[in-house]
Amino acid sequence: MNKKEDQEIPNTIKELLKDFSLNTKERLRLPIFQYYIITLILYNWDFLLYLLIDSNQILKKILFIKENFYSSERVLIPLFIAIVYSLFFPIIQFYIVKIQKGLNKQRINWNYETQIENANHRKSIQNILTGIKEKEDFEKQLEFEKNRNVNLQNEIQILRDEIIQLQKNYNDSSTESNNYKQEYYSLLSNFRFYLKHNNDINSKIKETFVEEQYFKYFNILIEIFNYVEISNNIDVSENFNEKLYKYLLYGNKEFIFSNNNLINERIIAHISNILMKYNLINNNDNSTNEYNNLLIFLKELNNIEQ
Repeated sequence: MNKKEDQEIPNTIKELLKDFSLNTKERLRLPIFQYYIITLILYNWDFLLYLLIDSNQILKKILFIKENFYSSERVLIPLFIAIVYSLFFPIIQFYIVKIQKGLNKQRINWNYETQIENANHRKSIQNILTGIKEKEDFEKQLEFEKNRNVNLQNEIQILRDEIIQLQKNYNDSSTESNNYKQEYYSLLSNFRFYLKHNNDINSKIKETFVEEQYFKYFNILIEIFNYVEISNNIDVSENFNEKLYKYLLYGNKEFIFSNNNLINERIIAHISNILMKYNLINNNDNSTNEYNNLLIFLKELNNIEQ
């Protein structure tokens, strides 16, 4: 038992020393001890300098220190300063941090306002440049539309002049055509009246032809004269009726009803169609017995007119 107790005593001392060391370290970590040590060194700087620099013996240094440096002020004043500093430093530090935050906030706000001002300034410049470009584009478009309008007005005036000229030409042509039509209708009317009311024709022809044949051949001649190419065209020969008699009597294809070849061909085609319609000729342009009766009718008519 004694040996066991002897072994526990050193262990207990080690634990006590360890705990004392930990407690001392923790206390030394407190700000007040740190402030006190720093203040004590600064306040007694002459004392420490004397110990480090003076080359006298230790006893002489001790006596000199007791005579000149030994005083409660050198311990208490640094302690007082350390206590005050440890108490008020957190407050001062708080306000310093608060002031710094306020300054940082103001700096951030100033930077933000500066950025906004710069952005607005750039936007204003961009709007000005955009406005200038839009104005230039609008002026160009306006100039283009003006030139286009002038060109359109010129084209409209040209078309108006052409319309006036065409209307004038049409009126002149219509007047001339109407004159020829009136002359033609006058001749046609006279011819009809002559065929219907000339007693010599009626009596002499009716002696040869029955009434049905007379009116049939008479209607064939009227239908030929009613052809639109004849009644509406000014190029038809004035003595058309004489040429028609000779064409039908002698079948000469070289008769010229009009100086216009196209109209001349249409008139000949029209006459052929009328003759085919009444079965006076067939598809091969060969005459029938009925056609021979028409020729007799035309000869009698021609002899009377002569």
